[in-house]
Amino acid sequence: MDDRRRPILLLTQEQQKVLTTFDAEDSVTPALQFDFGVLDHEHSSFRALSEAVAAARQKYGPRLLIVGGRQAFGLETEDEDPFEEYDDHTTPFGHTVNRYADCAEKMKAAGCDVLLFTRMPSITEARAAILGARRCGLPVWVGADIDREGEDMEDGTDVLATFITLQSLGAAAFGFGRPDSGELILPSLERIAPYAAIPLYARPECLTEEEDGEQGEVMTPAEYEELVERFVRLGVEICGGGFGARSSHLLAVRDALEHLTQEVKRWDDEDDILLCTHNQTFFLDADLDISEPIDCAEDMSEDLLAQEDLGADVLCIRLETPDDGVRFARNSYLLGLPVAFLSDDPETLDRALFYYPGRAALDSRSLLEREELEEIAARYGAVVI
Repeated sequence: MDDRRRPILLLTQEQQKVLTTFDAEDSVTPALQFDFGVLDHEHSSFRALSEAVAAARQKYGPRLLIVGGRQAFGLETEDEDPFEEYDDHTTPFGHTVNRYADCAEKMKAAGCDVLLFTRMPSITEARAAILGARRCGLPVWVGADIDREGEDMEDGTDVLATFITLQSLGAAAFGFGRPDSGELILPSLERIAPYAAIPLYARPECLTEEEDGEQGEVMTPAEYEELVERFVRLGVEICGGGFGARSSHLLAVRDALEHLTQEVKRWDDEDDILLCTHNQTFFLDADLDISEPIDCAEDMSEDLLAQEDLGADVLCIRLETPDDGVRFARNSYLLGLPVAFLSDDPETLDRALFYYPGRAALDSRSLLEREELEEIAARYGAVVI
């Protein structure tokens, strides 16, 4: 598979009999996923999972990649703002980051090599997963939920902005699964593939596209291989089989991973500065125009709209205290332009980047050494301008 990383065939525990077909000559790496979502309901499950991981390692050898997986915790609900502060100055977002951190530590303690968090409905939940899970030091893969048109996240936020934000934040792989047709993954893969510097992931269901609300038919292995070939040509390097996948389907996936190469024209304008709000990506150059500083407030709607109307490329947000980082996050849904944070306090800049649901910049006019600004920015995939 060209000069990129070794492709990976991702299997569930129910599909692990396919592992017996691998040998030392295979160019595809086998990966076995264990479901850690059961820890939410069964306190005795951790020991069982640890024993199952150890048994798989012993049976299939050190080449097997052990993946700890679970679905999203479900940060965003209709009646709770993820950035609303409780009386103790914590937030639902911060609590969720810690939940992912705790889960990641359990996965690591059980012997996992990689963490996979799936069914991410939004950029906010996905950021919480990476910020928390990366604390344990293992690679973090993210699987996003997309809408019925295959163009946006489940909550309506933009797929490309989500991908660029998460890739910058440190995701080790990013991709999609669907509870119905794998065809719906393709539009989103086509959008993000030119910008991918990390492996892309897909676990398409073995179903043809639904018609008139009816569930599609299970694909033949040949039909499934044809679908997966389209994924691989878009740069998918981690692939498995979803609902309906039998051993013959999974072997077809392995063949596609082994023999096909990516055919996407890669974005190569390294002079561009990529910044993101939650629903848009901006391609800027070094001559960008930054607005006059806008002071953070509880309601920033008028100030943000007024500065956008003046024609700036980037909105400069002036922050005085760490609490301003949370305050601005609550206003971030109003943004029509990317932002650069301006502050002379490192803790304030760190907190703003922790909460911001996108890819932001730090304003170099802050009274901090550029080296310190770049160190803060690097923790969150931000840039200094």
